[in-house]
Parts: sequence; C-alpha cells; structure tokens
Amino acid sequence: MMDSNSSTELFCGQFDASIQELALCLLEFFENMFLLATCLDSSPDAKKWTGWLDYLGDNGLGFKPLEGGVLLMPASLRRVIQDRNTFFGFDEVYLLQSEPDEWPRMSECYTSDNVSFAEEIPAGLREVFRRADLAAFFADGCGLNVATRSSLLFKSIVCCFSRSVSASG
Repeated sequence: MMDSNSSTELFCGQFDASIQELALCLLEFFENMFLLATCLDSSPDAKKWTGWLDYLGDNGLGFKPLEGGVLLMPASLRRVIQDRNTFFGFDEVYLLQSEPDEWPRMSECYTSDNVSFAEEIPAGLREVFRRADLAAFFADGCGLNVATRSSLLFKSIVCCFSRSVSASG
C-alpha cells in the first residue's frame, strides 16, 4: 500500500516475516545504515536491555545509547545481524541514513501486535518520517510492519516475502 496521507510518500505493508529474516534477506541494504532499536522483545526501555548491551560491548560492536533507544553503527550491523543475538520478535527498529544527535523516547510502539501497516501508517510515525532522515521502519511480533520512502526497497521486500500478508506499492 502506498500511504499518501502526508507530504512524505511512504510504501507500507505487513508481511509474514520478522526483522531478523528481513535483515538476512536484504543484508546489503542494512550495511551502510544506522539502525536505531527502540523496542526489543516487547521492551521499549533500553536500560533493561543489559544482556544485549553487554553482548555489543563484549564484542566491540559500535553503539550509542540515546534517550529513545540504542543506535547501532553501520560497521557493526553485518555482525549483529549474522550473529542472530538481537531480534527475537516484538522488536522495532528505524534505519537512518545519517547519525542522529538525539532521539526522543517515542510515546508508543508500532509492533505488529499493536497496529497493522496493512491498514494504515499511524500519524505519529508519518511525523517521524517527516522530521528524521529515515530510510525505513520495521516492527515485528505478529507479522512484519514495513514503512519506507524507497519503492525499490519495498519491491525487494515483496520479492523476499512473496507470502505477504498484505502489501502493495
């Protein structure tokens, strides 16, 4: 579905997949991006992600804590994705083209158990796309919610997951 309720054109949908599956399928797309994790395993409180933060630090993987989550540096993404120690479902991530100075805590999570992007994109997320240098947003749990500015990325996701729950664009 193409969401044109705003000045920012977004391609969106919900797929029968997870963030981990998506990242492995499109690893080359993730490699040069900053990944901001704002919810892991249903927890939006990054201070509670101690085991994961220890894993990052113990393995020399570049990250930066922000008020609203943890930013992974591009040089670390391939290893984080291939190690499969990060995404286990009910996660939420933003892919950014440049490093943000700050990221405020979001008022809500958009994991697919809360909202389906097959229907619409929440106004709050459309606003984030307007304000930030976002390439894409992904959230999973009961399917994979996808929102992106890139029609090419969206078509690649459709190709990866032809068993799509609901998507077009």
